[in-house]
This record gives sequence, C-alpha cells and structure tokens, in this order.
Amino acid sequence: MPNRPRDIASIRPLMLIDGDWLALGGAERQALRLSRELARAGMTVTILARNPAGHLPDYERKDGLTIYRLPLQGVGPLAKLKGTIPATRWLVRHRDKYDLIHCHGQNPFEWSALPAKTITGIPYLVKCPNPYFTEYTFPVSLLTKHPDGNSRRILSATRRLLQPGLKTMRRQFLKHADRIIAVSPEVAGALAEGGLTHAARIPNGIDTEKFHPVAPEEKARLRRQLGISSEAVVFVYSGRLSVEKNLPTLLRAWEILSGKNNLAAARLIILGGSEGQTFAVEKELRHFVDHNRLPRIDFAGIVPDVRDYLQAADVFVHPSLREGLSNAILEAVACGLPVIASEGTPGNATLVEHDISGFLFDPHDPQRLAAFMRELYDHPERRRDMGLRASRLARDEFDLAVIARRIIDEYQNILAPRGKL
Repeated sequence: MPNRPRDIASIRPLMLIDGDWLALGGAERQALRLSRELARAGMTVTILARNPAGHLPDYERKDGLTIYRLPLQGVGPLAKLKGTIPATRWLVRHRDKYDLIHCHGQNPFEWSALPAKTITGIPYLVKCPNPYFTEYTFPVSLLTKHPDGNSRRILSATRRLLQPGLKTMRRQFLKHADRIIAVSPEVAGALAEGGLTHAARIPNGIDTEKFHPVAPEEKARLRRQLGISSEAVVFVYSGRLSVEKNLPTLLRAWEILSGKNNLAAARLIILGGSEGQTFAVEKELRHFVDHNRLPRIDFAGIVPDVRDYLQAADVFVHPSLREGLSNAILEAVACGLPVIASEGTPGNATLVEHDISGFLFDPHDPQRLAAFMRELYDHPERRRDMGLRASRLARDEFDLAVIARRIIDEYQNILAPRGKL
C-alpha cells in the first residue's frame, strides 16, 4: 500500500537558524514568517537559534512558537565550528520534540543537523539562499576607517587555513540533506552544476496581508509616529550592516546628492545592526558619515517592525554585492516601494524590473546610484507608478500562504517514505 501524505497537524518541524532569532536580518524574518504560517496551519513548530548578545531568554513561547536559544560561542570560523557541538548535543537530547529539521542558513550552526541525523535518523532539509552556497566563500573585505570609504582585502591566516575544510563540510551538509530548497533559478542551477540535484525551487514568501501599500492618511500617521516630516522624501535601507551589503556605495551616492544638488527634503534611514557579525561595518559607516558631515542620515538600528518604516518611506535602496532572493527587497516591493538595487546579483532581477518597478545599477558605481535616486526624488508620480507595479508582483508571485503550502508538500514527501503517518 503506497504511503499517504502525513496529516499536516501532526508534523513537528524544527527551525534551525544561526542568528539572533526575531531580531537580526532578512533570513531570520523569513524563517519567522514561515514558522508562524506553519503554526497557523496546525503544526507544532520549534525553533533553535543562537543568542549572540545574550539579551534574549534561553526559552520562550511566542506567537504559538516554542523558541530555544543557545549562547554564542564567539565570532570567526573557529568559534562558529565550536558552536556546532552544543547545537548537535541539543538536537540529539531533544529528538522527541520534532520530526524533521528545516535549516534556514549556511553556517556551521546549521551543519549540526547532519551529525544529529547520523545519530537519530531524523531527516533535514536546507534552504539554499544564494548560488555561492556550495562554496565556503565570503567577501572578506573589511572597511578601513579612512574617510574616503575605500575598502581593503583582509584574509586571516585562520580563515585561509580552514577554508578548504569548511568548503568540504558544507558540501557534505548539502549532499546528505533529504531536500534542498533553492530560492531562485540561479541557485538551483548552481546546485545542479555542483552535482546537487535533489533541490526544489521554492522562493521566499511574503505575508501580503501584513506587508502592503497604505493609504496616504495611514502613511501620514506612521510618519508622525516615527518623527518623519510629511514633506520628506524618504529613502530607506533595511538589512545587516555588514561588508557584503555594500553600504559605502550608498553613502558615497548620498554624498554626491547632498554635495551637488539641493535636496533639502531628502532623508536616508538605515535600518539594521551588526552585533555579533564577523564582517560588521557599522562603526566604519558611522565614521564616514560623521567625517564627511553627511546630512539627514539616520541610523535607526534594529527595529521591532520594519513594516512601519517601509510603509512610511518613498524609495527602497539595496546596494548589496551578494544576495539570493532578498527578503528585504521582497518586503519593500510588497509595501509598494520602488526599489533601486544592484544588478548582477542573483534574484534582484526577479524582484525588480528595471525601469518598470525600480532600477538596477552597477554596485560599484555610486554616480549611477545617485542618478537613479535623484530621478525618483524629482518625480513623485513615477515613484507611485513603480510602487504599484512592485506590490502587484509581490501579491501575484510571492504570497506567503502559497509558498508555505509548497514547503508543507516537501515535509510530507520527506516523512511519508519513513512510515511516520
């Protein structure tokens, strides 16, 4: 008798993610949204995450989710590898709490799913967010504190020594996964080229009932709440303040705009933090702003809900050097913002239609970025038209309920052959 799909309410996924759960960046927010959607479908969802700053409880119940956090072991490759041990120990000790592991990242913390599977037999699937996932490579530029904003390449002796082994370990982690979730065609192609053909193409999802354009009256209310002038033209960035996000290009574009143009109403809000990150650059960014006396830039830090800022803003800017399918951009387009994003980054062209719903630019060209920012500053009607097209794309192709249903299908396919019905 063929195995039938397992009842949804009986499935108990464990979400495994290397991050400050609920607080840090797009990957965490995406995992949180999916977890809530699965809980609404009747699943018992458990989360195991890191607690980098140590300011969150080790255990809590929130929004129908059970959340456990393990202490951060430090930063850098050796510390990350060390963190695999307590994570594996936890997964083995608490094997009765879950039926499968859903890994939401690419770091050694998530690698603990492999030794846990070896010991317990519990399957795991891996979300693959970008086409570099099969390698253990990272843009290891660290910004100097020079006011010109230039960067230099630093590759520590430790990282050079460990990199071949880390690459092998990551590939083994992917090879033994029961399923890989590729968020874009580019990611699926990179996996296939690496001999990893057990991937399903499922993009990130967005809750379009929560992230959506608002009426002018609501936008005005949000601006009053956030202390933003009703006359301001607000550019916003949301994400980690780390080297791969390429924020010096955004600051240099802002310097061009503020130095050569009369943009008195323009305001730049930078959302996000860098605590606990190996390649954090927040101090350097603040130094650049202060040294060059760049006006009307707010570092708002990590905020409880980026939606308020997105719905109060006019334009979203995302100059990142490396992305898969950006959660930050997905949130922005769902809120009806035109997006100026880096070209040549897999996934960005999926979310941003150049000259239709936003602009794509060379991430190393601040002049071009400044020109697009000026274009949208000068033409509010174009901002509105591009934003409407952007929000339509989010509703039509990335609605979270549809994406969650596809994830549930993968869970059922993984568990059914094991007879756990």
